[in-house]
Amino acid sequence: MLQKTLLISAIVIGFTMPASAQVADDYSAISVKFSAKAEQALNAGDAIAAQADYERALVADPANVNAMIGLGKSHEATGRTGKGLRYYRLALDMEPNYIPALEAQAIAFLKTGFADRASANLMILERLCPETCGAREAVAEAINAHTTKLAENTVIDSEKQ
Repeated sequence: MLQKTLLISAIVIGFTMPASAQVADDYSAISVKFSAKAEQALNAGDAIAAQADYERALVADPANVNAMIGLGKSHEATGRTGKGLRYYRLALDMEPNYIPALEAQAIAFLKTGFADRASANLMILERLCPETCGAREAVAEAINAHTTKLAENTVIDSEKQ
């Protein structure tokens, strides 16, 4: 009797596994479509619509790291850099060495005055992509621009006094 029950259980599991995998693939595809739509909205300057579609993408697939990053960028676009940073942190919690998340987080760190944290991300990017890497170069340029701007502001402030 036990063997018959185990055999029936194995057959049922065998039939349901492909179906559940198909459902997961379907939700993943839906999530990718919402992310693409959100990216178009964000590029068109409609951060609110982008946020809604990125949220839909995450409902369909909570593991969509790119949707998490996009949601962070859309919050930044509406002036909520701190909230954007939270989404980059969540993305990095899912994939700690994900280059697009490290880049977005570093740029957001500079916007909030955390140049030291941006520099820490740059060091990680240098380790992850020792050759040329667009993210590494973008973060290095942003840090240099931030440093230059701070130096110029310091000179202007000292001239005023």
